[in-house]
Amino acid sequence: MKKNLTGILLKKTDYSETSLILKFFTLEEGIQDFIFQGAKKKNANILFPLSISEITCYKRNDSSLGKISAIQAEYNFQDLCMHPVKSSLLFFMAEVATKSIIQEVKDPSFFHFIKDEMLWLNTSDEYTNYPLYFLLEFSKLLGFYPESEHEQAAYFDVEEGKICTFKPQGHKYIYDESIAYLNAMLRQKEKINQLALEIPKRERKQLLQHLISYFSYHLDNFNQLKTIKVIEAVLS
Repeated sequence: MKKNLTGILLKKTDYSETSLILKFFTLEEGIQDFIFQGAKKKNANILFPLSISEITCYKRNDSSLGKISAIQAEYNFQDLCMHPVKSSLLFFMAEVATKSIIQEVKDPSFFHFIKDEMLWLNTSDEYTNYPLYFLLEFSKLLGFYPESEHEQAAYFDVEEGKICTFKPQGHKYIYDESIAYLNAMLRQKEKINQLALEIPKRERKQLLQHLISYFSYHLDNFNQLKTIKVIEAVLS
């Protein structure tokens, strides 16, 4: 059956010399996998992480793999994907989304969040704290956004998802210099203020690792990210 879908590209895998297996998060049907024959010759320049496309595809009821017959970019993000730092962020964001979103579950809130962030990132140069911001906002959609108990709170209760004033008893928690900066981010309500917060390099790296561990605790199969070293390097 022929379908027209709007999709955000999460992952592409070589299938043959000219074809690709593409994993899209679609607005209409959640995560879907497709084979796109001849993709490397036809549309290689628009198939980068989190690119947003209009997809014409066919899918049989007895197969989980659809077949793309045509694809067209919905937005021009060529400058974004060519930027050395922003392109690394795209790979990171795509990996987080792939490991977090439930297969084949339709959820427009995830779709529109990623789309809006792509549009914002395309025109902004405020990205030093962006991986931290992205993880926090994604945790909000997933239902475990951390809370701040007090402006002087310093213990990160990983199980409860809360920055606490006193050491949690019987819970997994994190306590180091970086948690004060996490608490400061959580208490900032505006995105621009979170991104402009001055965080030392060491503490920013610690926070990134802590938030990845936080996701791993609350999500099954969310193991160490392959893109984490690249993000740490480009934003150091």
